[in-house]
Amino acid sequence: DKLLKTDNTRPYAQRVSYDAPGTYLFKVEAEDNQGNLASDQVQVTIGNASQDPTTDQITTLSPIHDAFLSYKTRYNNKDLRVEKGRRISYLMFDLSGVTAPILKATLKLSEGTDEGKGTVEVRQGSHSNWTETNLSVANKPSATSVLGSLSGEFLSGNTYNFDLTGLQGGGKITLMLVQASGDDIAFLSSESGNAELHPSLVITTGTNARTLSGEFKTIDVDQPKDLVVPEEQFQTVTTYPNPASEYITVSSTTIDAKYSIISREGLVAQSGILGNDGQIDVRELKEGIYYLQLINDDKATFHKVLIAH
Repeated sequence: DKLLKTDNTRPYAQRVSYDAPGTYLFKVEAEDNQGNLASDQVQVTIGNASQDPTTDQITTLSPIHDAFLSYKTRYNNKDLRVEKGRRISYLMFDLSGVTAPILKATLKLSEGTDEGKGTVEVRQGSHSNWTETNLSVANKPSATSVLGSLSGEFLSGNTYNFDLTGLQGGGKITLMLVQASGDDIAFLSSESGNAELHPSLVITTGTNARTLSGEFKTIDVDQPKDLVVPEEQFQTVTTYPNPASEYITVSSTTIDAKYSIISREGLVAQSGILGNDGQIDVRELKEGIYYLQLINDDKATFHKVLIAH
């Protein structure tokens, strides 16, 4: 089949960004004007922090203040209690030393002796102008965006990981434990006896970029083929100059004939009717070999011409 249209062979580049690590499949597809399809695909894996230990750094922070409010009363003891509509816990961390982009943040909390169940949200506080010794209704931060949450049963002695998103470094931050549903839950605070069960914020920092590349094979829907013209259809009608740069002149015996200038790939680059002067303007054609088709009295003849500007 004749290839109706082709494009120059050249490399293409496309940059794609993904926030989440994982394996992705990229597919490229080409289609010609006759609906013929060809495609290729490549699989790439975007690594997470644990897959790039040479550039990522893990920092574990302990709270510099932690306490909870039950209605209007502050408690700074071994517990960080949460209860919907009644108790909210507050933890302050100093992220001043965290200057690189945060790739991952996890708040680790351990359940004490007062088990419970429900949904616990970690919200960012509006400010950090409080301490565990002066926290009150008057100076308490208000809850802003939800950074993470967990739902289910919270059992004694177990540690629970709250994966946080949207956390940024550069200063002190307040994390608020707010119960969205369920019954009373008591996590262990930094004042509890077992240091291994104290709250902690584990931060992984590194570069935001994960540069990966995959190479597609060359996709050929069809290879351009030279137009095949039977030898007997070539005639000795005079065309000059050859090569031509501006005009082709055809002998007077073909005046009023229809003409088409066809590329080697079979594309009609130009067509029209010969005038009295027999001239064809070829200044807009690209350089190369063409076939000049002349149709006169329903008979077609071909003439090979070279365009060279």
